[in-house]
Amino acid sequence: MSKPSCRPFPLDDEFDAVVSTGALVHLPNDTTLLRTFESVHRVLRPGGTFTFDMYTERHAESWVAHTTPTARVIESGPFTLLMSITRTAIKGTYNWHGLMFLRDDTTQAYVRRSETHQLYAWAQEQIVGLGARAGFGDIEVFDNFTRQPTGSQTVCETYVMVKP
Repeated sequence: MSKPSCRPFPLDDEFDAVVSTGALVHLPNDTTLLRTFESVHRVLRPGGTFTFDMYTERHAESWVAHTTPTARVIESGPFTLLMSITRTAIKGTYNWHGLMFLRDDTTQAYVRRSETHQLYAWAQEQIVGLGARAGFGDIEVFDNFTRQPTGSQTVCETYVMVKP
């Protein structure tokens, strides 16, 4: 009987770009976010770009306002989502609750699925500081929807970090 093994897969300096959307808001603390930034920095070639988005606390609070005390319904073709976002006891931490119904086009039957995720609203200064600690040089932040500098109305920020 042989024991399975996983050989190291060298990825250092292999990629010109790494893109992440909607994922990093689920990372729970500075250590996890810093390790993620360090890992991305390691796999990028010099001059490589890391682009990602982060929701602001303003965005999360607007969803709390729109989904409390009732859920919000989003319908798109065969997909229906009932969702709500609630605050936790920890500032900047939210619970996203979703109840999804997806229609099977063949049978016309609906499949039901429910999920709960924690979301974290990170301060821009915190993200930029962790990016610099991970070794990124040029770090730009802009409003994801207007492509302009961020401001008080920004709900989603796009970050572009470049490996020197």
